[in-house]
Amino acid sequence: MNKEGRQQFQRSSTGTDTETAQQNGVFLFGSAHTLAKDMSKIVNRRPFSDVVFLVGLERTKVFGHKCILSSRNEVFRRLFESDPHKNSFEMQSLKPVTFLLFLYFLYTNSISFDRLDIYEVFDLLKTADNYKCKELVSLAEIQCGFLLDPKTVFEILPAAIQLDLKFLRDAALEYIEDHSSFLLNPTNDELLSLTPTAMKLILERDQLQLDELNVVEVACFWAENFLKRAEEQYITMERDSSRTSFMQVRPIQEENVQDSSENSRIDAVQDVGTPYASAYMQPVLEDVAMVMGTLRLVLLSPNELARLEEEHLEKRIIPRECFINAWRFLALQSAQLPSSDGATPNLNPSPRQGTGQRTQRRKPTVDWSRRTKSLAVKSSG
Repeated sequence: MNKEGRQQFQRSSTGTDTETAQQNGVFLFGSAHTLAKDMSKIVNRRPFSDVVFLVGLERTKVFGHKCILSSRNEVFRRLFESDPHKNSFEMQSLKPVTFLLFLYFLYTNSISFDRLDIYEVFDLLKTADNYKCKELVSLAEIQCGFLLDPKTVFEILPAAIQLDLKFLRDAALEYIEDHSSFLLNPTNDELLSLTPTAMKLILERDQLQLDELNVVEVACFWAENFLKRAEEQYITMERDSSRTSFMQVRPIQEENVQDSSENSRIDAVQDVGTPYASAYMQPVLEDVAMVMGTLRLVLLSPNELARLEEEHLEKRIIPRECFINAWRFLALQSAQLPSSDGATPNLNPSPRQGTGQRTQRRKPTVDWSRRTKSLAVKSSG
């Protein structure tokens, strides 16, 4: 049998039982299915086990074998080596079902996702990631991509970004793109679970089936709620801080002094000032500005852009620089001058899949170039 024949036999032998042999440096393997089936018989079996895991808050007992687990997983090997005589380990942060599925994979190198919803699969994925089991992470990541739905995609995307799961991240973004006309609307509260990074990645997509005015509406809906939650957290934090300070210095001798201090504390909390001006809110505002900077305002007509600018003059959710750059781009386009990256930085004029056709015309009474200059002066001020 030549080399090619041996390799072909090796590939075809996965469904039959053969003895492992070594011929001219080539290994022949028996049935992986048979091995997995036999190894599954000792998963969580007390006979011959030499380690027990107390899993979850209820301390469910799960039995294992140190030699198998240490040979299959580096984290387990280090755990057992840290205390060779210890035969019991607590795993309170894990769920028994998830831990059993993880052990089953280590013993059999196989997994079944039947009857598991996306949350259970993702929980298994996180466990595999914590234990540096890359093969199981990849399998669970692919399965999560298959199980995405409108209720879960906005939760899974930020988690995939946080864990640097590129396949799942891209699968979630493509799912949102394909269903953007349904998912991306300002009445969908599921959007509010998105992090700034996740929202930015969505708004950068070219295949969104939305007109840019709708994209702006969705982005503003997310940004307003994101800022509102951050503001509420800031006020709560300031109130708790003021209460703590008051309790530390509260006089105990005169009741009238105590009442005066209490009133002063309440006034101080109420007069904290605008949350947006605080150091706490600064990173939040920067995150919102990063997200809103991905809007393609140049796709709007001049009249639409003017109305939008007027509406957001007080809200200050869309950074002023976004309007300045959009007006500058439209001015150059109207004058039929080439726009350079230096003149309009970080500007993406590419239409999205759902971008509607517009005539880039405006009332002749407005001078775009002068408007751009005046906006620039306001910004510098």
